Amino acid sequence: MPPFQRTIDDVTTVQRLYDAASALPKDQPGPRSCPDGPDVHYQLRFVQNGTLVSAMNDNASGCQGLRIGANDIRVTTPAFRALLAQTLGLSSLT
Repeated sequence: MPPFQRTIDDVTTVQRLYDAASALPKDQPGPRSCPDGPDVHYQLRFVQNGTLVSAMNDNASGCQGLRIGANDIRVTTPAFRALLAQTLGLSSLT
């Protein structure tokens, strides 16, 4: 199956997703128990005028979380996952 790819050009939609991602709580260090399942990731690239503003990697399965840049890991919420799926035009992320 080829990788899923989607470009969103609507500034309001993209800003809403970016703001929601930035508002997610930071992950706390320590061990976690994560469910087994398919390994589903979404790479998000926020670009403005041809310049990369932010790169994020959403782990939509297992230990769900969002990595912003190299070291900033956020805890995703059901509301964020629903917004991401809606923004991408998907019924669900997995």
